[in-house]
Amino acid sequence: MMAIARAVGLYLATGDAAAARATGLVAAAWAEPGTAVHSLAVSWLAWLDYLEDTESEGSRSAAPAEVRPDNGMPDVAIAQTLADHTTTVARARRLVRLARRRPLGRWIHEESTFLVPFAWLAIEQGELERAASLLDACATVEIATATGLIKALQRLEERQSGEPVTIWAIAPRLMDRDPEHLRRAPSVLAAELERWEAAPPPV
Repeated sequence: MMAIARAVGLYLATGDAAAARATGLVAAAWAEPGTAVHSLAVSWLAWLDYLEDTESEGSRSAAPAEVRPDNGMPDVAIAQTLADHTTTVARARRLVRLARRRPLGRWIHEESTFLVPFAWLAIEQGELERAASLLDACATVEIATATGLIKALQRLEERQSGEPVTIWAIAPRLMDRDPEHLRRAPSVLAAELERWEAAPPPV
């Protein structure tokens, strides 16, 4: 756990993706497959792949997807779905299927595990208000998804201000979460799932 925490801290503090990835790979290699620690390391590495791929104004490269070992953990499947090099609709539909087969609402962070990836899909589509609405309903999440949450908030702030925004400027917003907004997480996610279920099938 400490190794992946160091990787996250290194990436957020310095932006050094190569060093952070190396540390994350060590964490994944040392953790026993099937454990929560291994799941966290693998899902964070998938998040890192995605975030680095979208660093250029939210666009994604056309490179083929890297084959990653999906250990069957839900958080891993969610992160790897987002990082996959398929269309926005195809990835959204797969996220919907993952959400529909997972009983949600048991823990405060479960809906947020899906809301953050859906917010990034909205950013990809240039729908910044929808992305902000999804992020407003996010509660505490594990550090892999939290990395995506922090970077999404940073991306939205930069789009709105037109200027670079540091991670340190974003951090206070994670501590000052409106409880009323957080209670909306189940209904916000339900509406997002229905929205994508009604979307035209991927071409």
